[in-house]
Amino acid sequence: LPSYVKEAGPSPLIDRKIFLDSWRVLEELFIHHHEIASIGVSNFSASDWSLLLKNCRIIPHIHQGHAREYFEDLELMEILHRHGVIFQAYDVYEDVFAKVDEFDNLSVRLSEVAVDLNVKNISTLILAWFLQNRIGVVMTSDHMGDFDITSTHLAVRPMNHEQIQYLGDMIHFLLRGR
Repeated sequence: LPSYVKEAGPSPLIDRKIFLDSWRVLEELFIHHHEIASIGVSNFSASDWSLLLKNCRIIPHIHQGHAREYFEDLELMEILHRHGVIFQAYDVYEDVFAKVDEFDNLSVRLSEVAVDLNVKNISTLILAWFLQNRIGVVMTSDHMGDFDITSTHLAVRPMNHEQIQYLGDMIHFLLRGR
């Protein structure tokens, strides 16, 4: 690490609680600067969350992590749900959208659901699933052409429980790659 980073303080690998100092600074900024709309954390485990919740004045508004966590880290998702924290997935394009074409049967099934819901393409359907499940999605501008963003929220009818479960199973399949 560069010397200025080393001089900033002890490593979180040495002192598990050191991130609490950074969180306190974020809380102060949020309280005193109204242009800051929200604060959050990234890649925290359930145990990190437990430690933070015991020591924070402001509960994080957002948790950014790998999309797989939504399906596989039930303890973390329970903590986020209990505290009203938005989950934001940062790897959705690479680990979901980009893999659809690798599985012909899955692509056909997703296309059928898209037709049933009157959605223009599979990417928009998957994005709608994430949004209807209150999962934020981080996208880069070079991938935005794959989506009908203007109509995603308006044109996709709310999915019923069976459709949400079916699409969720397919998305989890894509994330696991099998």
